[in-house]
Amino acid sequence: MKKLVHFSACLLVCSVLIASCHKDEAIPVPPVLNNFSVHPDSIPGNGIVTIEFDFTKPVNMAYGIQWKSDGGEFLYNFSLPVTRPAYWKAPESPGEYNLSVIINSTAENLINTVGDTVKVVVY
Repeated sequence: MKKLVHFSACLLVCSVLIASCHKDEAIPVPPVLNNFSVHPDSIPGNGIVTIEFDFTKPVNMAYGIQWKSDGGEFLYNFSLPVTRPAYWKAPESPGEYNLSVIINSTAENLINTVGDTVKVVVY
């Protein structure tokens, strides 16, 4: 009888451990950046380029978009849902400028990120 009680107790503990290991938590998967390009890629100072971008966001995941550049300003509706295309106004100063997009997906305090950078020449 003592062995049966011991076996039953072990079986109960193992069942609880196995059940606690299985969770239906969302594991964040990275978004996929399908396209990120600018047209034209060479413009005069204060000119405007069109930024084409397309991405696939994970289903049922929160996401966010960040824009970065070495200068100039993004002319973009920063609210979600995302509007396309975006635009960038070049500074007056000639040079090469990096434009970057970063897309994050989040779940359970974990973040997955994808991004890309393109160059624009300002003359």
